[in-house]
Amino acid sequence: MLTTYYTRERTRTMYAAAPAGPYLDEFSQWLEQRGFTTRTIRRCLFGATQFTLWAAAAGIAVQRLDATRLEEFRGYLAQHGQLQYASGNPTPRCMGAHHFSAFLSAQGIVSAGAVATPSSPPPPLLTAFEHWMDVHRGVTAQTLRNYRPILLDLLTTFDDRPEQLEAKSLRAFILARAHRHGKGKAKNVVTATRMFVRFLIANGRCAPGLDEAIPTIAMWRLSTLPQYLPADDVERTITACDPSTPLGARDQAIILLMVRLGLRGSDVVGLRFPD
Repeated sequence: MLTTYYTRERTRTMYAAAPAGPYLDEFSQWLEQRGFTTRTIRRCLFGATQFTLWAAAAGIAVQRLDATRLEEFRGYLAQHGQLQYASGNPTPRCMGAHHFSAFLSAQGIVSAGAVATPSSPPPPLLTAFEHWMDVHRGVTAQTLRNYRPILLDLLTTFDDRPEQLEAKSLRAFILARAHRHGKGKAKNVVTATRMFVRFLIANGRCAPGLDEAIPTIAMWRLSTLPQYLPADDVERTITACDPSTPLGARDQAIILLMVRLGLRGSDVVGLRFPD
């Protein structure tokens, strides 16, 4: 099946030699049965390969890639700015690992006894912050997972003592991380840190107004894209979908929800039939 998605022999050989290699043909068929496009399947194959290469470097066999290992890989991606794009969409590494993990579980490849060594519990202050964000801000679990590596870094830097936070040290922390990554990752560092400081202020753990000392990262979202599509282009996009097929009907429904009702992509993704 790799010949269907990659024409270069060198690429097929590289994928086949990876720890995921013996499973990729069956994995691609599994994705096809679920209606994934060729482009998305190629991304998933790349992500699955990267997931298993990361695991192999840590001495973890494919048969032990359970949900815990997936979360560890997600944390690794987050630390390296490879979990998601600035738009919020997952990278091929993240998406491919997610679907490959689901495939391994569905096929019974991950053995029942493959229980990972439990990781150390998060700091109590981080747990309290995540609870506060859930109750008072209503943020998603995915957002909290994205914040966690950043805040663990912050707590480690300041020895888990929020009273040490001050304007100068916060700016130094932000700027040091901003230089390591792109603007999208740097903006996530700013947002996570600002929300954490606001949580500390609300609970009397640091001085009021300290959140105003956190610098912003200049990044104009989607500045390189046209501000809008002409109406004719929108209509052509809608009519390009074939409503007589399940995938065409789905795609047309998604586009209509976004165009006619102004829903965001994240809103459409979260919709279910009862809605």
